[in-house]
Amino acid sequence: IAEGSSRRRDKEFLQFLSYAFGSAKELEVSLKLSTDLGFLDEEVYNDFSEELKKFIGKVKTLMNYLEKEVGLKKEVAMARISRGERVW
Repeated sequence: IAEGSSRRRDKEFLQFLSYAFGSAKELEVSLKLSTDLGFLDEEVYNDFSEELKKFIGKVKTLMNYLEKEVGLKKEVAMARISRGERVW
């Protein structure tokens, strides 16, 4: 997320958020597996899992916002192109 935040375009940042979301989901599976195999205490798992769910929710909310913003910009660009205007 930190590396992506320095990108110039929302679409690029969105890609880094997607990586972070995927990594968080991998961590979610790893935590559950660690608990199932007895490497992690159930109480510790619950604490980590709750915090991870909050993080995933925040990342997803930001992704949804940026997807909407990128989509709106794309729609505006397509409308300009259809009218024969320059986009950039």
